[in-house]
Amino acid sequence: MGLRFGIKRIWMGIAIALFTVGAAVTASGASTVHSLNVIVSNNGGEGDLEEPSILVTPSSCQMTEVSWSKEVEDWKPGKAVFGYLTIAADEGRIFQQTYKSSKCSISGADFRSASADDEDPSVLHVTIKYTPSVQLGITEEAGWSDEKKTIAKWKKVPHATMYEVRIYQNETWVKTLEVTATSVDIRPYIQQAGDYYYQVRAKGRTDEERRYLLTGEYVLSSDMLTVDSDTLGETGGRWMNYQEGKKYRTEEGTNPTSQWMMIMGCWYAFDENGYARTGWFYDETRAHWYYFDAQGEMQTGWLQLEHSWYYLNSEGEMVTGWLQANPGEWYYLNPDGTMAVDTVIEEVYQIGGDGKCLTSLPVGNNGN
Repeated sequence: MGLRFGIKRIWMGIAIALFTVGAAVTASGASTVHSLNVIVSNNGGEGDLEEPSILVTPSSCQMTEVSWSKEVEDWKPGKAVFGYLTIAADEGRIFQQTYKSSKCSISGADFRSASADDEDPSVLHVTIKYTPSVQLGITEEAGWSDEKKTIAKWKKVPHATMYEVRIYQNETWVKTLEVTATSVDIRPYIQQAGDYYYQVRAKGRTDEERRYLLTGEYVLSSDMLTVDSDTLGETGGRWMNYQEGKKYRTEEGTNPTSQWMMIMGCWYAFDENGYARTGWFYDETRAHWYYFDAQGEMQTGWLQLEHSWYYLNSEGEMVTGWLQANPGEWYYLNPDGTMAVDTVIEEVYQIGGDGKCLTSLPVGNNGN
């Protein structure tokens, strides 16, 4: 009697267990998505910030909706935004209540959270942190800013914070520079005669910036600088810096004094003590004023000092009187060399605020 009652209780336990399992399968009737992958890809063209494309795997899961914490037009490279994804599972499948990053893998963005919808477990809500990136465009108008073709210059690239410049001489690499400006002086790297040119591309300033400012393509300069021995002048010496200024020691070991000298393609004037002159200098032999920058290099073309403009011709001589800088554009330089503005010259010729003469000059007036 006791044995029969024990067996009966065992069979009743088995029956209850089977009923419970059967009820669970019947209640869900669906298989669970144990893991999924979300791939976020940058879609923007050169210089464009666009909404990324998003791919979800496995194929039994589809993204049905995405929204962002900021409007796309307000995005900036490197400034993170949050994305809110709604993912739906195929019929007969449901999501777990929550997922960790190991089971909801995010590529191209950072995982923040993933949880099933409270009312519909076949819907998953995923939050990601996305850092917008941009493919930097090409550096347009890569050319030169001066007649001597010694200052490399190019057009600013939107979003770029640095430029990489490669200098070549006769197809041989000379130097790679990183600059934040849109121009660079290549004269320090001209050591011998030959044909010089450069390549330039836009990039981010730091490794962190380069994660979202994608480096642009190299652009070749539109022209090259041809340097011969006569153009370079002295090349074999070296500069010596002192508290009073700097001197040049020639290859023979001498210091030029009270003379002019072309060094590496630039003109310098040395005083009686051998120091390179800076600022204004009146050469009594030539009877002209010249201006030398802080490095001692003679200047040419337009020169702005404080609030005044001056013009130095191709020989470096300060110009006075009438000047035709471009066809049809006349300026008047006062006896001290400053450009006249907002005045009348010779009681006839009206000068504007930008220094241009607003009155036609008489035929035959050559500016002298």
